[in-house]
Amino acid sequence: MQILVVDDEPGVRQVAARILAEAGFDIIEASDGLQALEIVRERAATLDLVVSDIVMPRLGGIELLEQLSLTYPELPVVLMSGFGPVHPGAGGRARPCTVLSKPLIAARRTPTPTDSPRPIASNLASTPKRHAVPTLNRLPNPR
Repeated sequence: MQILVVDDEPGVRQVAARILAEAGFDIIEASDGLQALEIVRERAATLDLVVSDIVMPRLGGIELLEQLSLTYPELPVVLMSGFGPVHPGAGGRARPCTVLSKPLIAARRTPTPTDSPRPIASNLASTPKRHAVPTLNRLPNPR
């Protein structure tokens, strides 16, 4: 199972990537939304989940979610924020998604590559959060 982790802060990105990699996931990293879009275009067929920061230079997480909602509606997205409550999709083109609060901590049960994207998103969402928007739309079938 392949997860794209997007954050402009290298330390935060590396922690999230390490937690998921230690659980056995194949991780790809991007430093902003534009780089993430490029990676998604190249690897859409193999990506199972995108985990993205919200506030980033060039293209933020909400804008990334809006773009992915239009062009890759089946690709699950989880957003992360170190700031207050965020409501992706409210009044915009983005679909609802889970929003995590930073700093991230490892969940009690770390998801494994044999889990489907829905439980992975749920386990990621078990991180303490300020706000959660209803679960991801139209998730792909487990592989």
